[in-house]
Amino acid sequence: MPENQTQDQAPSSELILSIRNRGKAIPYFGSDKRPDGNENHGFKALKGHTEDAGLVPEILDNTALRNAVITLNDPSTPFFTIGCAKSCNREDSGYWMKGYLEFSFNYIEFASDARYYFELFFHFNDWFRQQFQRAMVGYHFELEGAIFTDKSSAHGFTSTVWIRTLTLATEEETKGAWAWALNLLVEFLKTVPVNLSLRDQIYL
Repeated sequence: MPENQTQDQAPSSELILSIRNRGKAIPYFGSDKRPDGNENHGFKALKGHTEDAGLVPEILDNTALRNAVITLNDPSTPFFTIGCAKSCNREDSGYWMKGYLEFSFNYIEFASDARYYFELFFHFNDWFRQQFQRAMVGYHFELEGAIFTDKSSAHGFTSTVWIRTLTLATEEETKGAWAWALNLLVEFLKTVPVNLSLRDQIYL
């Protein structure tokens, strides 16, 4: 039990922000299967082209992840998605689920300045604590450097948000908790307005 938590205090969801000390080029190509059996299918530019969401194999069997990708690539948000994955796992005591959604600001001015991602995490942390807590989950925002080669190799950052559930009794309950957590993240990101004064979009 944490030192500042008493027995009368219920445990709560955990939100973490970290910086990954490496970078990537966007777009990136797919690759062969990894040793763990997962496969990198490559980047798909879906901003403003959400009708092509079916080209992302990772979302085809998960409604929450599919809705997240379609929502954030809509022109009404200042973001575009980069990658995603999920897995529901079984152990002796039950089920747990982990997955991520990676996204970036779609404006060079915002994508190139880490403080906008810090601000996003700060406001999500405050907003999340005010929501009805259906389940205890962990959010891990991971900031990583990126080169946007479709935009004259502009340098910036992306945010990967990992979501993990506790170990729960049933697969249905576990998938429901994970979907709830992802849906809340997307609901928050939808509140971030498009800045009409900015014109330097990465994807139109």
